[in-house]
Amino acid sequence: MSLLKQLLISVTVAIVAILIGTLAFSIGAAREYLDGQLQSEGENAAASLALSLSQPANQDPVTRELLMMALFDSGQFRLIRLTSPQGQTLFERRRGAGDGAKVQRPHAPQWFAAALPLHRATAERAISDGWTQVGQLTLEVDDSYARAALWGSSVRMATLVVGAGLAWALFVVLLLQWFRKMLQREIATQVQAIDAGSAAQAVPMDRSIVAELMPVVRAIADTRERVQATSMEQIARIESLELEVNCDPGTQLPNRKYFVN
Repeated sequence: MSLLKQLLISVTVAIVAILIGTLAFSIGAAREYLDGQLQSEGENAAASLALSLSQPANQDPVTRELLMMALFDSGQFRLIRLTSPQGQTLFERRRGAGDGAKVQRPHAPQWFAAALPLHRATAERAISDGWTQVGQLTLEVDDSYARAALWGSSVRMATLVVGAGLAWALFVVLLLQWFRKMLQREIATQVQAIDAGSAAQAVPMDRSIVAELMPVVRAIADTRERVQATSMEQIARIESLELEVNCDPGTQLPNRKYFVN
């Protein structure tokens, strides 16, 4: 495996790790935010309902039940319970799996809910009649909407991460192909310019060459010039020896050997 491929693979692994870590931290942050929002919603609703139930005009059991039923019918709570100071249940409404089918709700896969469970937001407030405590109110927020929002956000972030990863992979493939073609073209051009039988001619270098290839191209060009210079010296030496062998030393005329050949 070439050094370039090793470098690109290592960078790709680092990019994938960064993207996965970013996805995990983003989903975790969104989950914590939704947990806080659910708890805040439960606390606010419990405080408001407890204040309403503690009013002197709402001490009638029927009025209290109407107020709690109105809040339960909003669909934002899974459980509303009112117990007496002795622990006796005065009012309780619970939304089960069968009740959820009656109302059209956002849905998240079960495996996602099991992998990233949300904190069960529960709030409790005391109900009083003047200075006397008459009950304990318990609210549990329905987290189906929050879970569906977390699922949608996770899908969008995962799509973005996968898209970024595919774009990076495509970029790496195109970069490898471009670099291989440029390396082959430039080196082949410089090597083919080495012609031992002709005078050295400067081969212009492409200005689009990346900076990493410039030392290699210069080294090949210097080698080509040295090889051509050596070749020219050898050709001149051969011609001189041929003249010495085929010509008379005194008259410089062709000798008998030249005519025989």
